Amino acid sequence: MSAQQGRISSKPPDKGSFPLDHFHECDQQAKSYTECLKKHKLMPKRCRKFQTDYLQCRMQRLNSLEKLRKKKKKKKKLRFYKILLDFFH
Repeated sequence: MSAQQGRISSKPPDKGSFPLDHFHECDQQAKSYTECLKKHKLMPKRCRKFQTDYLQCRMQRLNSLEKLRKKKKKKKKLRFYKILLDFFH
C-alpha cells in the first residue's frame, strides 16, 4: 500500500470562514486529539487519526452552517421579490 492510497483529499475552508466552535460540537474529538498529543509527547504524526476526526467534525459543521446561510439568503431574496411583485400589481 502506497502512502497516497491512505490519504483523504479535502478542500480547506476559505480564509476567515472557519468559525470557532462556540457550541462545543466537536469537543470530544478535540479532547481525544489533545490526550493523544500528551501521550505521545507532542508528536502530531502519531495522532493524525484524531486530528483528522476533529477536522472532519469541524468541516461537517461548517458545511451545515453554509447550507443554513444559503437557505436564509434564498428566503430573503424570495421575500424581496414578493414585495416587488406586490408593489407592481
